[in-house]
Amino acid sequence: MTASGTFGTMGFRRRGAALFSAQVIFPPEAKAKIQELVANLLGCLSSRALQKLDWMDDKTKEQALTKLDTYTIKVGYPDHTRATIRS
Repeated sequence: MTASGTFGTMGFRRRGAALFSAQVIFPPEAKAKIQELVANLLGCLSSRALQKLDWMDDKTKEQALTKLDTYTIKVGYPDHTRATIRS
């Protein structure tokens, strides 16, 4: 076995152990609650806060809403590991 193969396997094990420990400390149920909270905050921001800004013109509001729609909620640990993405 080559050195790169060994280190690659060890790196995978380390990531797996880290993901497991993160899921124990921050369980999937807690992660789901936080993701829901952030999604609600983004929804309020887009539907209420941005619409009421009088200093922003309509074109800028549309651009802000478009940008807001591109946000990805990243909380805790990744939903997919690198191994999941590759296969």
